[in-house]
Amino acid sequence: TLLQSGLDVVVVALYAHPWFFRDLRASIQRQIERTREFLKRNSETWFLALSASDLLAGRTVGKRALVLSLEGAEGIVESPEDAAWLWREGVRIVAPFHLTDDRLGGCALLRFPGSLASVGTYASWFCPCYDAEGYRINPRGITPHGVRI
Repeated sequence: TLLQSGLDVVVVALYAHPWFFRDLRASIQRQIERTREFLKRNSETWFLALSASDLLAGRTVGKRALVLSLEGAEGIVESPEDAAWLWREGVRIVAPFHLTDDRLGGCALLRFPGSLASVGTYASWFCPCYDAEGYRINPRGITPHGVRI
């Protein structure tokens, strides 16, 4: 379906839920390898964009771009070396949190039905926290460990 989609730029969200995968890094590596296999099979039309200028250059010659993104960094990006590994693998976006609070910090508060997956959203029902503009926020924020990473 991606080949027939007509999309020119696609952000590929890599994700390994800690409840289901014992080795999160290995799961992410497998997803990256599968993306590379797709790119190899479709190199005439698709490429991996590694920078904004790379994206523009590829689009100028009519190619379609994939951008790799990591959703949820706990257990995957635990050191500068881990971040360097992801960069070498072509990941250009890291969203530290995904659906559940973890030791890096609190996730975004979701509206129903997405809120059913978010522990932070459940907690906010009982102890609501608001920012200066009056928006509900997850009171956990980024933890000291999350700041270091």
